[in-house]
Amino acid sequence: MFKRISKIFLISLISFASILLLSPSKVEAAKIVTGDYTLGREEILHDDLFIGGTTAMVEINGIVDGDVYIGADGVTITGTVSDDVYVVADTVTVSGNVYGDLVAFGSTVTVSGSIGESAYLTGGAVESSGSIVDDLVVIGGDVETSGYVDEDLIAVGMSLDIQSTIAEDLVAFGTGISTSNASVSGETYKEEGKFYTQDIQFFTNPNLSWGTVASTALITGISVFLVGAFLIYVMPVKTLNIVKKSTESGDEFIKSFATGFIILFIASIPTFLLLSLTVVGLPLAGILFALVIFLAMYARIWVEIGIGNLILKSLGKKKYSFYLALLVGRFLSVVINLIPIVGTIYTTVITLVGAGAFFRMKYDLMSPAKSKKKVAKKKVSKKKSKK
Repeated sequence: MFKRISKIFLISLISFASILLLSPSKVEAAKIVTGDYTLGREEILHDDLFIGGTTAMVEINGIVDGDVYIGADGVTITGTVSDDVYVVADTVTVSGNVYGDLVAFGSTVTVSGSIGESAYLTGGAVESSGSIVDDLVVIGGDVETSGYVDEDLIAVGMSLDIQSTIAEDLVAFGTGISTSNASVSGETYKEEGKFYTQDIQFFTNPNLSWGTVASTALITGISVFLVGAFLIYVMPVKTLNIVKKSTESGDEFIKSFATGFIILFIASIPTFLLLSLTVVGLPLAGILFALVIFLAMYARIWVEIGIGNLILKSLGKKKYSFYLALLVGRFLSVVINLIPIVGTIYTTVITLVGAGAFFRMKYDLMSPAKSKKKVAKKKVSKKKSKK
């Protein structure tokens, strides 16, 4: 179950990255449109379709024999797409057929069509009433699902109304959760509580121009990249170990996320308070506080390196440096952080994973089993040198 969750998250990142980092040969073979676009009901496009425009209105009523990548104001898909669909828009409506994955980010996301593989939906208000062949993953403010899900349904939001028929497991986290009308064949994991977001700035300040926002994001991106480059330079081996424990596999990703969540959100505050009660513990409390602040600011760097590795490998790159992987992962983070809500969730998740991977690496170095192995290796090497 948790392997699938981690796989879903990693696939989502790579899928979104592919919109930004496609090979030149693929772009040349595709249809690229800037501005409004309508594909008529009788039309068939035998190419990948790329559409961009902040005020663009897009309608796909015909057939697209390929992948679809859209960044627009409003998107409506009533036709058929033979492969995957990746959409970032204010309003997303999918009532047609998508034979691959559907990845959609928007203020309002409505899916009533048929999805041939998995659907990953994020928005302020998300409604899914269609048929999903694989997994359905929903993150939003108000979430409502019905229809059929042939594998797992994972929902995170403020208000969740789950009415779907689910062939496997249901995982739900939210302030208000209703599952009384859901039919779940597998297990149900439900966590309900009060999650306050009034102190979190999800949306860009409307008084700021996009030029100001972009320049601020660029400066921040470069600054964090320089910190990451320094960490790679001074601790290359430890960086490699931390990266492996964050994105090498689904198991590693989940273990690091859980470790980071427990340490940063649960264990760090009471530990800090207990240490502060004694004179001897005060210096340790200061060190712990500084470490937590550092990890909260920069732990994501190690995950960004791992994400960069995944993207470069998916593009067929065989030889590259950690610096290039960091550059790719950092660029992706800068772009995603411009998206309301999604950027906050993304940064929080990779920060927790990076922090957890850091502590797991430290634990491995200090564990008795590792120490015994090091001593054994030293003895073997001494014997060989004597011979």
